[in-house]
Amino acid sequence: MVHPAKEVVFRKLGRELTSEQYAAEIYQRDVFREWMLDNILPQASGGQDFDKILVMPNGYMDPFYRHEYDG
Repeated sequence: MVHPAKEVVFRKLGRELTSEQYAAEIYQRDVFREWMLDNILPQASGGQDFDKILVMPNGYMDPFYRHEYDG
């Protein structure tokens, strides 16, 4: 669920785009979609059925304790 205040901001930003800017953004979205479908989520081949995706964390893996203070 989108916070109502954020939804208003997103809609306001969209209204401020010119038709050329809007077309450029739609083109960029479509390019990303094609890249994602071709490289990350390719179509199944050889009778295989890909219906799941596994997302693994990558980066600094030490735990972060929010109640731990430096001072």
